[in-house]
Amino acid sequence: MSAMPRGGKLVNRYADFPSARDLIQRTGQMKSWQLTGREATDLEMIASGAFSPLTGFLGSADYHSVLNRMRL
Repeated sequence: MSAMPRGGKLVNRYADFPSARDLIQRTGQMKSWQLTGREATDLEMIASGAFSPLTGFLGSADYHSVLNRMRL
């Protein structure tokens, strides 16, 4: 029996090799900022699919909905 990801879809946000090379070449043109430890951990969880079916951080409306309803 295999485990099914929450939401039925595993989200993998890691870049494949050709995409990663392109991203590395463009990093000098991208904005950057310092992440807190919590933000870095959340980013890793999103990238690895641990927060599937989320594909990124919640916007304000979704965040408040989760707080009010206690569910995604």
